[in-house]
Amino acid sequence: MRIGIDAVHISQTHKGNARLERSIVTALARLHAVHEFVVFLGAPVHQLRLPDVPHIMYVTAPSTNLIAWEQIILPCLARRYATECLITFSDRIALWSPKRVVMYVAEIPDYRIHMNRISNAGKYQHFSDLLTRLIFPISLRRSMHVCAPSHATMKDLIAQYGVPSNKLTVVFEAASEQFQPATTDTNNEVVRSRYDSAAGYVLHFSTGDPRENTFVALQAFAEADIPSSIRLVLPGNLDRDIAPLIAMAKELNVGDRVRPLGCVPDTELLELYQTADVFIDSTLYEGFGLQVLEAMACGVPVVCSNVTSLPEIVGDAAITCDPDDVAAFSAGLEAVLNNPEQATTMRAAGLRQAARFSWQRTARELIRICERAAV
Repeated sequence: MRIGIDAVHISQTHKGNARLERSIVTALARLHAVHEFVVFLGAPVHQLRLPDVPHIMYVTAPSTNLIAWEQIILPCLARRYATECLITFSDRIALWSPKRVVMYVAEIPDYRIHMNRISNAGKYQHFSDLLTRLIFPISLRRSMHVCAPSHATMKDLIAQYGVPSNKLTVVFEAASEQFQPATTDTNNEVVRSRYDSAAGYVLHFSTGDPRENTFVALQAFAEADIPSSIRLVLPGNLDRDIAPLIAMAKELNVGDRVRPLGCVPDTELLELYQTADVFIDSTLYEGFGLQVLEAMACGVPVVCSNVTSLPEIVGDAAITCDPDDVAAFSAGLEAVLNNPEQATTMRAAGLRQAARFSWQRTARELIRICERAAV
């Protein structure tokens, strides 16, 4: 069987869908070759450092327009290379494509579209969102099968879009293999000194996306009864959103304890996870919750929201809180940072929980779905 993989988002930055698509292609490369895979890329394969194996063919068709890729280029490529089933991670499948398509919906697009509408998104983004509103429901109906990364996302698809439950399968994502505990304490000391956090730090990702609920995390950090030498480290591209954050930190009298880092490379991101004393995720919505899983895989205790997908990802390995409950998040930070035994227990539980997820399992499940769809 020849299976097509829509991997147009793969880039060298490993963000968002790019990380998802790259991880699945890498996992497929490691599986026993029962089927042939054709991976459709938007950039030359030699720039992307993808695995070179006999059962994967890479086809590049450069395109700067995602709509043109989805509606014209990809279906033409799928037809030209005679794929029997096509896996896509897009919200919009081609309206005219006769191919069997399996959609992987990382999260329903409603929240993203809402935020683009109230922000200063450009005209092209608004046009793209309009198309998504029109085409996403049609795509769900026309696809042979729909995969969701969590039961929470599956419930959203049923409740908000009426997708039949027998057309849905939960296919979990996973943390990539590089996310694992640090091997030496020496490296931890180097990383901590780099961020003026020798006594330790709380890690929280902040890119300015309102769903991250960063101000709750900041307030919880400020109100927590923890040593004043502990820092709050914030990787992520805040851009214009950094000024209100710094102002609030000063108002809460923790301005000298907060470290916004901006964008960090993947190698530095791994070190930040491995060296953190606790990871706090006060998010309002996550289709899967990859960051909490990566933190647990690195042996970091997690304090996170108890909404959408996060409870099923962390299981009993994390402290969960209502995303608006600052006091609960503060208590969670105190429980980890003031109690070494609790932190040790949570590290072990997090590692066990993270080990339940693997990209190989994800890839095998996608293959089984394609096999059923092709019958």
